[in-house]
Amino acid sequence: MSSITGIKERGFLGQVLGHYLASVYRSFGFLKGRVPFALFKDEQLVGRYDRLHSNGRLAGDSKQKASYSAVVLPDSVVLCYQLEIKHRLTDDQVDRMVQLENMTKSPFEVQETVYGIDWISYYGSNCQRVNIYLSSKSFVRAELEKIASTYFRNEPAVMFESPEGMFIESDWEGGGELRMAIRRRTIFNFTLLLAILVLTYGLAVTPVLKNWYRLEDAKAQYSKLTKDNLPIEKLREQLLSRQDFISAFDQRSKMYYPPIEVLSTVTRLLPDNSFLYSIETSSEGIRIHGQAPNSAGLMAKLSSEPEIAEVKAVAPATKAPGASGETFQLILGLSSVKTGGK
Repeated sequence: MSSITGIKERGFLGQVLGHYLASVYRSFGFLKGRVPFALFKDEQLVGRYDRLHSNGRLAGDSKQKASYSAVVLPDSVVLCYQLEIKHRLTDDQVDRMVQLENMTKSPFEVQETVYGIDWISYYGSNCQRVNIYLSSKSFVRAELEKIASTYFRNEPAVMFESPEGMFIESDWEGGGELRMAIRRRTIFNFTLLLAILVLTYGLAVTPVLKNWYRLEDAKAQYSKLTKDNLPIEKLREQLLSRQDFISAFDQRSKMYYPPIEVLSTVTRLLPDNSFLYSIETSSEGIRIHGQAPNSAGLMAKLSSEPEIAEVKAVAPATKAPGASGETFQLILGLSSVKTGGK
């Protein structure tokens, strides 16, 4: 059995957390599984309500037709005593302790005793104080007989009223149907809320999933295209390497001078009073090494020839003692000699 008023939080942090959770709980009151019920007090219909606050006070006057009823027992048929518990106990443990106390404190038979627990305060670190309200089932039935039975569609629940005006639920089976109805409505409301959250989450996640599937499909297509294009890429690399080779070969062919034509041209251009020690072709041009009466005059003569594009001296001209001419080393860049062996 659990009290309508509930257990007060321990400590400052517990109180703050309790107030916060209570405010959140009140903000989402539909989660409490509200069930319209009619409240009877002093043989009169007090009103129709759909919930009790956690402090035991009525709230939310319902315009619906009441499905269940609750009757407040008058003080004339209610006994009360206070119980101090000096240990930290759970609700069920406290309830069992109260049942044992009722065996000695209640003037009624155990089977006839109806009781309610009002948690009024905590004190110390592990101590709590509760008020116990007692009555007899025969008194309850007598009070119910004073109220027209036409008000009740189901067997009514029985409540005690504390001096502070709070309502405390009894342990009698009469309120079982009301408690079960509230529990079923609460489960239904939570299930409905969960379904709404799942649906909302599904609607929010659907575009993300679609984009994710599109991304995965694009990755798969890219992998397939990459695999299909791999032979083409290899062929492209081979063509590029061949192109580099052909370009290098073309450059080398442009610098190629047919030996016979080179020898014929150089021999024709050199004056009769000059001769060669050696002649060779290189990437720089035609390298000639020989002797002439005047190397500077030879360079000027060769530069004026249309077949010679450029004349460079490899080393300064020298003249050995007793020699009739100067030794020269020149590089000639030919312009009129056809390359490529043609």
